[in-house]
Amino acid sequence: MNHGTTPQSDKRPGVGQAPELRCEGRRYAPGHTTTGGGKIYQVGLIGGTFDRFHAGHRNLLMSALSQCQTLEVWVTADSIARAKDSRINPWEERVEEIKQALDSDSKRLEFYELKDLHGPAPTHNQADAIICTSDTKPECETINSMRQETGMPQLEIICVDHSMSWDGRPISSSRIRIGEIDREGHRWIPLNPS
Repeated sequence: MNHGTTPQSDKRPGVGQAPELRCEGRRYAPGHTTTGGGKIYQVGLIGGTFDRFHAGHRNLLMSALSQCQTLEVWVTADSIARAKDSRINPWEERVEEIKQALDSDSKRLEFYELKDLHGPAPTHNQADAIICTSDTKPECETINSMRQETGMPQLEIICVDHSMSWDGRPISSSRIRIGEIDREGHRWIPLNPS
């Protein structure tokens, strides 16, 4: 054991250093932030493609489940997802991967097909929270503006930090699809194969 090095002094990407806070709010566990202050919400909304279910997706959904009794997961429709990248798996397969990965926690998830940018969020009258990352937080703020214009209460925005890969960059489905990283964020192909 090296007594001269603390995790905080280790300068390797993602080792012992708290990631830069990208989401406003209180930090309650490594990799998680929330504007919710620890309150448990009745119905949370989350939307995304969820292709090649990975550690970042798991972190995002588990963070949401820690603060919401029920989580509505709006998975992007095939017609929209395939316009982005033809290699994206079918809707049913993406949903099944989430259910399998979260196993017993999946009982608190409800799945729906997301056919447009915002889904039901601007008019959903039972939801009280919306979950995002720093990338999608501006859309959540737009949704809240839309709700405010119609006299609906704003949704609490729960912003979760990205899960980082071995190189300190966010784990993403697009990086997995091109073979850059695996679903846990590890390097797929060694830089110096021997």
